[in-house]
Amino acid sequence: MFDADPGLKKGSLLKEVIGKRCTVFSHHNQFLFLGKLSSHDDHQDQLVLERYDGDEMEGFLVASTPLKLHVPLNNDTLGVVEGQVSQWSRESLVLDVFTAVKKNESRAYFRQNVGRAGSVEWVNGQKAGHRCTVVDISATGVALTCRQDYEVGDLLEFSHQRFRPGGPEHQLKCRVARKGPTQEDLRFYGCQWVELSPKAEEKLFQEVFAIQAAELQKTRER
Repeated sequence: MFDADPGLKKGSLLKEVIGKRCTVFSHHNQFLFLGKLSSHDDHQDQLVLERYDGDEMEGFLVASTPLKLHVPLNNDTLGVVEGQVSQWSRESLVLDVFTAVKKNESRAYFRQNVGRAGSVEWVNGQKAGHRCTVVDISATGVALTCRQDYEVGDLLEFSHQRFRPGGPEHQLKCRVARKGPTQEDLRFYGCQWVELSPKAEEKLFQEVFAIQAAELQKTRER
C-alpha cells in the first residue's frame, strides 16, 4: 500500500510533523484516536501527543505501550512514526520515537466501499430529502450517485446517515468537488467533507477503519 522513501532521516521528518494532526493506531493497526503533535523541548527523538478532540487520554496508554502514527504531509505523502509511550498524563503523552519514515500514500487505502442508501436532507441550506446511494467514503470525502443535478460548490447535508449495518448515525456536511458521467439518469458526485468538528471527524475515522476491518475479515474467511 505504501512505498517508503529510504533517503529521509528520522530527525528531519520529526521536524516536519510538528504541529500536524495525526491518526493514532495500536501496534496491531487498530485505530485509537486522532491526535496532534508538538515537540519535546529536551529530547530530539521524542514527540508530545495530545488528543485532537481535546478529550483526556485513555488510561490504557501506559508507559511502554507501542503506538504507530500516520501523519498526512501533503496530498500524496504520509509520515509514519513508530514508538512507545514513555510518559502519560490526562492531557498528553510523550512518545519515544524508534522509526520515522516518509511514504507515498495510496488513496484507495483510505477509501472504503459502502454501497448503502442515503438521503441528502439539505442542499445549500434548503430542505431537499433527495434519495441517493453512498458509493464510498474516506476520511476526507464521499462519493455518491443520485438523480438530482447538483453543481460544483453545492453544500449537501446528511442527517442520521449510517454507512454500515449497525453503525452509528452521522450528521455530516460535504461540498460537491466534481461531477462524473451520468448513467441511466444517475449522476455521480465526488464531495469533500466540510465543517467537521473534532469529535465528528474522529467518529468518521472510526467508521472508515471499522468498514476496512470488516472487509479484511471477510477476505480472510474466503
